[in-house]
Amino acid sequence: MSKESPARRIVVGIDESDASVDALRWAVSEAKRDGAFIDIVGVWDVEPVNVGIEQAVLTTPHGQPAERLARLDQVVEWIQPERDGVRYEVELLSGDTPVALEDRSRGAALLVLGKPHRLGIPFGSHTVNHVLKHATCPVVLVPSRAQVIAEEAH
Repeated sequence: MSKESPARRIVVGIDESDASVDALRWAVSEAKRDGAFIDIVGVWDVEPVNVGIEQAVLTTPHGQPAERLARLDQVVEWIQPERDGVRYEVELLSGDTPVALEDRSRGAALLVLGKPHRLGIPFGSHTVNHVLKHATCPVVLVPSRAQVIAEEAH
């Protein structure tokens, strides 16, 4: 009797940028090749702010958790025809984005992110630099289709 090996796991970080939606599309295509499972993750950044010696409040630059999760679900719905037949789970993690993605990708076959094309997006250079240095699995950076078209035009 042979044991069935567990499916490969691909972690995809979603930040609602065009590039991250295209990263999800790429990951879905990759998962269809061998039946990989996809963890679709967003990160709800919770930033502590010191307001006194013994007090701290948490600020959330990207909305409340329920709103953030609803936006993640919407991104997944946008690619519904492409993701048919692919097993996946949508998760909202909290914490520092690069550290949360690094932690969630432990044991994964791949970590897939949208390639940043401008500063100021959540998966900008700080996050990419961190995961490229610290991730324990291969990292795939997928540019947005719009970015590729613009680069090809020049």
